[in-house]
Amino acid sequence: MDKPAEDDDPTRVLDGWSPPAADPTIDPTRVLDGWRAQSPFEPRRPDPRLTLVEQLQPTTQADASPPAERSALPGDLDLHTASQRGRWDDSDVTDVEPLVLRSADFAAAPDAAADVWTPQPSRGAAATAHPRLLDQWRPQAWIGAVRRVFDSVAQVVATRDGPVVDTFGPHVLLALWSPQSPAQPFLDRWPLRVCLSAVPIDEAGLELLKYMPDDAALWLSAQDIDWAAVGEAVLLHEPGLRDFQLKELRAFVEAEKQANWDRANAAYRPGDGGPLQRA
Repeated sequence: MDKPAEDDDPTRVLDGWSPPAADPTIDPTRVLDGWRAQSPFEPRRPDPRLTLVEQLQPTTQADASPPAERSALPGDLDLHTASQRGRWDDSDVTDVEPLVLRSADFAAAPDAAADVWTPQPSRGAAATAHPRLLDQWRPQAWIGAVRRVFDSVAQVVATRDGPVVDTFGPHVLLALWSPQSPAQPFLDRWPLRVCLSAVPIDEAGLELLKYMPDDAALWLSAQDIDWAAVGEAVLLHEPGLRDFQLKELRAFVEAEKQANWDRANAAYRPGDGGPLQRA
């Protein structure tokens, strides 16, 4: 027995079935005239728990106050005066930290000239104040001299963990003479004490005081010392020099020897049948 055919059965198309005629009231060609198809679904109702867009618009301060608070305010306070500019209602905002601006944030930029570094007067070897350090020579005063040998240097040292770069500060040569007597008023070519030291050059006088009698005074001389001879004495007799000290001190001695030769070559000229004359 054949199953009754339904009007909406598309499998009967070979039997001559065709879809029912469209609703004559539906005319898509009239969409430009404002026609819209009727939706079979009901419109979605707004959720009362959600905030509507119009509720997020700016409000005036007067409108933002709840009615209960308005009734509790004094009667002579006019709450209907609108503010000059609207603001967002931030009564429910609790996760924003306030921005605090201090006067220092608006301070004027410092003068560009204040950031320009200006050189300061250099301090000499005798700049460190000490009662035993003299500004001028006087009898019975010990005499010292200081000369920079090299500036800071870096050396690669092999360790169990691999190569390591060591940095060493500047070094100076120190020379010390005992007090000069009237019988020998000039400094001896060979000082009484010499050493290679890493003390700052402005503390050289304090370092030399360690090798003098406790009641003796020291005057640091600026005379032309034979620093090549002083450096050679340290190279020959100082057993504790490290590799970088030996290297730099040898270079200093050679440079001083060359400078001495240049000065001797430029400082004298032949005399008129007599001794050489200083130019």
